[in-house]
Amino acid sequence: MQRRDTKQRREVLAYLRGVYTHPRAEDIHEHVQKMIPNITLATVYRNLHILQEEGKVNILEIENQFRFDGHTDKHYHLICNDCKKIFDVDKSIVKKPNMPNFHIYDVMLKGLCKRCQKHYN
Repeated sequence: MQRRDTKQRREVLAYLRGVYTHPRAEDIHEHVQKMIPNITLATVYRNLHILQEEGKVNILEIENQFRFDGHTDKHYHLICNDCKKIFDVDKSIVKKPNMPNFHIYDVMLKGLCKRCQKHYN
């Protein structure tokens, strides 16, 4: 079923394509509300779901929280254990294991970002 394109959906997608922070729905709502003051959080969630179904947005579940990624090219994510920021990592950093009966579609790497490493040195 082809859904009609809406201003709300365009704003949500434009915001996600313009950031690399992997925001929560509440963060997206806060930003989009500046352009569309009457948009509700429910509308943001509904549009995120539609965009995910259309393959325009990826949903990440990290530490029991949903985060959204408007960059759907094949890449992985690195999560800083200290500040909890999420960074995109090119897929070439992870060597594909030889597992012929298993398809790997996502890898989550954890570590410490450069800023947080300073606290431990």
